[in-house]
Amino acid sequence: MGPRGWCRGRVFHRDRVLAGGVSRFIESRMAVANHSHTKPLIVYKSVHHQNTARIARVLADVLGAECGSPHECPYEKLATCQILGLGSGIYYGRVHDELWQWVRDMPVTSMRNLNVFLFTTSGLPVLTKVWHWPLKSALMKKGYGVMAEFSCRGFDTWGPLWLTGGLNKRHPDERDIQLARVFATRLNRANESHIERPSREHHHRT
Repeated sequence: MGPRGWCRGRVFHRDRVLAGGVSRFIESRMAVANHSHTKPLIVYKSVHHQNTARIARVLADVLGAECGSPHECPYEKLATCQILGLGSGIYYGRVHDELWQWVRDMPVTSMRNLNVFLFTTSGLPVLTKVWHWPLKSALMKKGYGVMAEFSCRGFDTWGPLWLTGGLNKRHPDERDIQLARVFATRLNRANESHIERPSREHHHRT
């Protein structure tokens, strides 16, 4: 198995003008959530081989997070969480349309106490920065910052790959799962110690 890479992350802070009733509602609830129990939320889309679903369940277990698909997670849930995970498989070079639309429709905010992390599974995780950038850009424009990122290989038979039996047939494997647990544990420690945005990205390749 090959090396896993760590790259320095970036911190983005953007103040935005609040627009619409949903944004104002979530904004006020987030302020209250600072002083009450909060539960992480993981929104993900996983089809075909359920690669991303396996990683999502591991992350949710470690973080104690609620976990669901975009249509199962109304934006009102953002009012009661301080950690938001967004995950997807990669399809023709992009995240699933349902997750992409959910992010595009997120309310604009100027609140900085919601930490967002991204995670994906794909046939070519070496291109993770390319896969993640549209999501990061959309989040930044709405005032959200990305605290950390995770990626690993997943069984991929998309398009013509099925003719050759696919890529990464045994992934995510146990090592991928263990690294996902480590990633989530670090998120937990950072949140508990009030370090709002860890400065590392975790991209695992085997």
